[in-house]
Amino acid sequence: MKIHKDNDIGLDAYIVDAVFTPRASVKKQRSVYSDLHPQQLLATCIDALIDRNMLQNPGRHPDYLIAGCVSQANDQGANIARNAVLLSGLELDVPAASLDMCCGSGLESINMAVARVASGIDQLTLAGGVESMSRVKMGADGGGMDGGSEPLRRKWLQMPQGASADYLAHKHGIKRNELDQFGLHSQLKAASCITDDGDCFDPVHALVELDGQVLLKADNHVRPNADLAAMAALHPAFQVYKTDFFDYPESVHTAGTSSGIADGAGLALVASAAGMRRAGLIPRARVLGVQSLGSNPLSMLDGVADCCRLLLQKLDLEVDDIDLWEINEAFAVVPLIAQRSLGIDPARLNIAGGAISRGHPLGATGAILVASMLALLEREQKRLGCIVLCVAGGQSVAMILERTVYNRREGASLKLKGRARNVGRKSNKADIA
Repeated sequence: MKIHKDNDIGLDAYIVDAVFTPRASVKKQRSVYSDLHPQQLLATCIDALIDRNMLQNPGRHPDYLIAGCVSQANDQGANIARNAVLLSGLELDVPAASLDMCCGSGLESINMAVARVASGIDQLTLAGGVESMSRVKMGADGGGMDGGSEPLRRKWLQMPQGASADYLAHKHGIKRNELDQFGLHSQLKAASCITDDGDCFDPVHALVELDGQVLLKADNHVRPNADLAAMAALHPAFQVYKTDFFDYPESVHTAGTSSGIADGAGLALVASAAGMRRAGLIPRARVLGVQSLGSNPLSMLDGVADCCRLLLQKLDLEVDDIDLWEINEAFAVVPLIAQRSLGIDPARLNIAGGAISRGHPLGATGAILVASMLALLEREQKRLGCIVLCVAGGQSVAMILERTVYNRREGASLKLKGRARNVGRKSNKADIA
């Protein structure tokens, strides 16, 4: 492992802070956030980062905002990122853009912010995503899988993602019981993080209020009483599709092994070293590298391992160098295939559950996983974390973070390869050694 050897590894890009709204489960097209415009969910995250990092002060104004959103129609149309800026406490001169990379939108937005600050275009950038799946239904933009393009269908017939998940389970020999076990473990791990005293993600929550009342204090899709018998009794969730190139015997994924429909938003404050010096900010993590990769659109969900492998190679890292992995649980088969292919220790994978147990607000999830990774690296006092999501159309997007600050309130030092980074509440200058 060559992290920081001769300062040749890692980007001039840091995650100063990140937050997300607790994910609100959508049942019968309603959630606890349904009475709020989705712009308000994103604005809640903006205002939380303003308050936590005093971004209203001179010299701390963000230079740009990028927000992922998948169904950019109706309430989520009209450049939701810019309208959230106008609704929030940000200055009017902060420009904003909305981005759609399907399920990877939230992370790709942050990766683009990383590129902007690392290149010197910006110094401080807000990036993340939002999705109100109760107010704007999945597929509301009318594009389907391929925009209704007959020429494209003659070249690539893209199947629904659920069908792709079932096909991949058959292709890789993953049985229904193994998927059910994974779904159950996601629920149990998530439930273990939520206690009467709070949630493991409390440090990165941006609580949503309506009429002065907090609507949700923790993800409410979690099922703490889940058991294997109940999982096994669930009916298959998807129709079996058979084509000349796409054949499998049965549907094996259920509601218990597929990501939950949810509302939510997440946002990160990304900065360069110069931006942190300018604003007197302290980073929680350094971005070592980011990666996006295309793969076969027929088996669209199995490119995650290759995306991670490419990023690890670029950074001269091994799989075992990564302390914590967040592989988005779009379907149980996705992290299972990646875990097998890469040889990931299960004890390092999705240690607080994932989208199966916590919900998957499409455009927000990537940003939520960045904030979650910060909280988990700090709680576990670990060093390196990898976040990766599969993306419709045959794509994947990933990021590797290195923790730099693990106690923002009291101050501490983290030794890295013989170096120490000292931080404390009185520090007004980022330590970027």
